[in-house]
Amino acid sequence: MNEMYNMGIVTHYYGVMTVLDGILINLFRIKKATTIQSYRKFNILFNPINGTFVGTVVFTGVIMMAAKHLDFTIENIFMIIISLFIIVLEVKRSK
Repeated sequence: MNEMYNMGIVTHYYGVMTVLDGILINLFRIKKATTIQSYRKFNILFNPINGTFVGTVVFTGVIMMAAKHLDFTIENIFMIIISLFIIVLEVKRSK
């Protein structure tokens, strides 16, 4: 059972790092974009990939909370709020 917890934590960690990398890549592409069309083409491919990693982070976080019977601490509530904020921003950006 410990192996499952450890794998979940590692997956969650790498998912968070990938989402942060995606945010940095997106900021870099915004700064370097010469035209709207080139940036839009990049986002058409990039948004589903980034959304998948956001989903991975949220899913592994929920599974780990349920499997370990974690309480709603300030840190957990903060992570839930941030994940909802990121999801809302992704939906607004895709429109």
